[in-house]
Amino acid sequence: MKLPALFLTIIMCLVLVFSDAKASFRSEVASETATPQPPASLVCDNSALQLLWSHVYNPQRLLVRRPCVHATGTVVLLRPEPDGDIHIQVRVDPPYQNMVAPGNSRQGGNLVIEPICMHRVDQPDAKAACAGFTFPVSIFPAGTHVGIRGPLVFDHQHGWSEIHPVEKMVRLP
Repeated sequence: MKLPALFLTIIMCLVLVFSDAKASFRSEVASETATPQPPASLVCDNSALQLLWSHVYNPQRLLVRRPCVHATGTVVLLRPEPDGDIHIQVRVDPPYQNMVAPGNSRQGGNLVIEPICMHRVDQPDAKAACAGFTFPVSIFPAGTHVGIRGPLVFDHQHGWSEIHPVEKMVRLP
């Protein structure tokens, strides 16, 4: 009688050891492949995003892939657009490369980010979107390492991915 009980105890111990090792391996793999969690300063403000969306020029061209993302990277280029937005190319850090679409190759492989209504609107059909509206987003020069948050969209008109509208941008070390 004692031999079957000993055999059963050994089997149960082996099952526990192997299931614990399997869970530990899954946890290690998940931590290596998961997108890093945002610092508290990069968690989206939904009321600000709703306000921003109400001022996006021609929003039908933007397919929302993820309603709120954060990314980090280095500012490469800034260019004011006639619709009042600032077109910014950011070379994203490796954990955020999955946000860059094949069409971003026309942007040097960089992710496009667009703070909206940042300057005078010269494009006649875009004037209504920004009329009387400004939103305080910090803008940093080329070479600055930044954190960005906002919706990740696919711009059908241009064929690339963007964070548009940018809800917040902060300087990082």
